[in-house]
Amino acid sequence: MNRQRCKISIEDKKDLFSYTSGRYVYNEKKRLAERYVEFDIEAVKLIAAESVSRQRVSHMKKLAEGGFNRVFLLKMDDGFEVIAMIPYHIAVPKHFTTESEVATLDFLQLKGVPVPRVYAWSSKSDNAVGESTTGDELHGVGKEAVALPIDAYGSLYYKENLPSHLQADIYASGTPDESDDAKRFCVGPTADYMARSSRLSPRHRHTRARMDAPLWDSSPKLLPHNTILEGNLAPEIHTGLLDKYLALSQYLLPRARGHLLNRPTLRHPDLNPANVFVSEDNFMNANPLRQPDPTPPKDYAAPSLPENYASLNPEEKSYADELHRRRMLFYLYMIFNGKDNKDHFSAMRTPVLAQRQHLIERAGMQWTGNTVTLKGALMRVVDGWGFFALEGHGKVECPISFSAEESEAFYELEEN
Repeated sequence: MNRQRCKISIEDKKDLFSYTSGRYVYNEKKRLAERYVEFDIEAVKLIAAESVSRQRVSHMKKLAEGGFNRVFLLKMDDGFEVIAMIPYHIAVPKHFTTESEVATLDFLQLKGVPVPRVYAWSSKSDNAVGESTTGDELHGVGKEAVALPIDAYGSLYYKENLPSHLQADIYASGTPDESDDAKRFCVGPTADYMARSSRLSPRHRHTRARMDAPLWDSSPKLLPHNTILEGNLAPEIHTGLLDKYLALSQYLLPRARGHLLNRPTLRHPDLNPANVFVSEDNFMNANPLRQPDPTPPKDYAAPSLPENYASLNPEEKSYADELHRRRMLFYLYMIFNGKDNKDHFSAMRTPVLAQRQHLIERAGMQWTGNTVTLKGALMRVVDGWGFFALEGHGKVECPISFSAEESEAFYELEEN
């Protein structure tokens, strides 16, 4: 096999290893060091070429980098292209994130969802490349994933890669399984970084590699991080808020087990523009708004440009064009989901959906000393309780409360 190399200069190597997509206003050296990952470039090219039965890689470049991964585009000598993804050292949980991503892509491909094919991967760091994945470029996303009859909450894994005591069946008993998915795949602990990341001591962070380890340690010495309130806060303050959450959590979803909102759904946990690649035959405007969008539309009417558009100056027109594009994208998303993905559309129309999501997310995160965010989420549920209790619960009084003095003090703190 011809092993001719595509030469990469020392300067180019440094760029491949380093974060070059932006700057950090605060603690920049530390943030950049967290995202600096050296690897054997020639080993990556060799593995990539062999995984797709090609002679060699003729060109390699950085394609994109996000908060936890760096993605490279590798072009073969015959023009065929693959992408390689290498996580930063701060990506957690180690090993499990890559294993879950690979298993999920494999599972979705079997179901006809147009996701990248994985040609080679490793969840270990004891090799020349380290933890990495090589696969196709992504050209589309189907709605089929929403309809898959998953029967557990967590992340998807190969059964062979996960200890049996951490496995849950992927399908409910009696679900048709012509492809024998249940023999290969299972649902295990969430690989969501928010459930495993931590700003605690290095010793405590190391325990995050154990998926069956406690999510947080109640030792006061390990929980000094509090950027809002003065002094160290006892864990009992946070657990008291969690008790309040548990008291009302049963009312946040419909009572019936078979209700749409109670159905586990396979979905992307962090779908945002930075995590989407668009193929060259699609158009995407990359100019961001410099300010937040004004008040969202209150109905499903098609958006339009402002009536005084013709009299706007070039800068104002640019702003109006971008805002119109974003509103049109939202409008089309709603229209097409209403037509082709009715379950998802119905779920999105759940009353005060964003507030429910915010509360559930905050209650599920590790505590690092801040009680303000979770307390605020709970208070807003109490204030708007009439909108929160869903089907099957009847008219029930809110099971938790805050005193008038406590509420007044909190909202004053929040404003300041």
